[in-house]
Amino acid sequence: MNFMVSLVAAGLLITTGSAFAQDAEAGAKIFRKCANCHEIGEKARNRVGPVLTGVVGRPAGSIEGFRYSKSMQALAATGHIWTEEEIFDWLANPTRFMRAKLDDPRAKAKMRFKLKDETARRDVIAYLATFQAADAAAGGATEAKTETTEMAEVAMAPAGAKGICIVNSAPAEHVFTVEAANGERKMQHLAPGKTLCIDSSGDGTVGVFLTEDALEGCSRLAKKDQPETLLHYYDFDRCLWVGNRN
Repeated sequence: MNFMVSLVAAGLLITTGSAFAQDAEAGAKIFRKCANCHEIGEKARNRVGPVLTGVVGRPAGSIEGFRYSKSMQALAATGHIWTEEEIFDWLANPTRFMRAKLDDPRAKAKMRFKLKDETARRDVIAYLATFQAADAAAGGATEAKTETTEMAEVAMAPAGAKGICIVNSAPAEHVFTVEAANGERKMQHLAPGKTLCIDSSGDGTVGVFLTEDALEGCSRLAKKDQPETLLHYYDFDRCLWVGNRN
């Protein structure tokens, strides 16, 4: 799925209101049952479960630094997006949801908690959506930023950058690679706003990984003298690049 579709969808949730517009205040009370495993808000951190800030419209398995189960990784590989409807079904029975989505009777969800009451599920989703809207209004760094906000933050390659180049416009440091058609290759940790280039007489490839020995990451064909820019890192070759906007 094109990531701009998910970003636009997230923007529509903010501007038009939630399809599950229920009682967010009631949802906040119900969410206390979830707080032992999940945090939400500006300073939220991963716990037993991943951070839930901005979860509506977010790709599955995309929070950096969280160790997802094999089943969740498989779901992420399908390009699954956490819409309100998907979260509604997930909360009823996570493992049953996972098995249906993956068509795998042995798939399992780490989350054991089930919320069977439909009204309660809608209320919780309404509560989650308030953080989605609040974060976007504050210009927070979430996966659901609008295209306008992201464009204002895109780091550009230095003037005159030649060869095969990659620019880190993501909010965190990652390991980047550039490779020319002749096999010459460079690998380097890049902080946000930094660029890595390699001399080349033709086109090549670029890549980004969480660590130097990571097997999974994102790769992309790159044209000579036309730098590629990373906006957000997501596992399983689902990263968001400037070119994804087209």
